[in-house]
Amino acid sequence: MSGIDEQLTLAKLLHAESVSRLQTKGAYNSVFKRKADSADGFSIDQAMSMRTMLLNGLIMIQVQEYYHGEFLVCLGLRQGADYNVIVDSNLPKDDNEFILLLLTQS
Repeated sequence: MSGIDEQLTLAKLLHAESVSRLQTKGAYNSVFKRKADSADGFSIDQAMSMRTMLLNGLIMIQVQEYYHGEFLVCLGLRQGADYNVIVDSNLPKDDNEFILLLLTQS
């Protein structure tokens, strides 16, 4: 509607997140750190492309776990972050903890 590319808007929102007070909600806000607790947040209703994620320091990788199979994880290498990971929320809690232990800085 505004004529601005959706991916450019998402890239700018993600890039400026550390200095912005904007809180997000919606189906595609999992890569954002500042999530709204109520229905008042800015709705992210467009999927982010791999290119947009890479431009913002988010690297998607597929890992193989011996007993549970393959997982898709997102390494967050954004400015000011140590080792962060965004894990598929559909995984059981125990699997999430296992992946976090593998990818976080000790």
